[in-house]
Amino acid sequence: MRVVGRQQQYDVVFDASAEKLVEGARWNDAMNKIFGAGQPGVYRRGVYCYRSHEEADAAWFDAIVRRMATIAARRDG
Repeated sequence: MRVVGRQQQYDVVFDASAEKLVEGARWNDAMNKIFGAGQPGVYRRGVYCYRSHEEADAAWFDAIVRRMATIAARRDG
């Protein structure tokens, strides 16, 4: 098995903590700032099939780059 990244994994619990709630809210706010809340999604509509995870990751990365460039162009005017 190949391990990618080192993000801490949390167990599902019945009594959530305020710390986890705040962490989740900060992550959500960061994602909204990155991708522009209220804007169209990263991918165009449709069904996408890839031969490998690497190919899917490359497509995802390209879509993110295009999205970030669009947001930057709008902000810079």
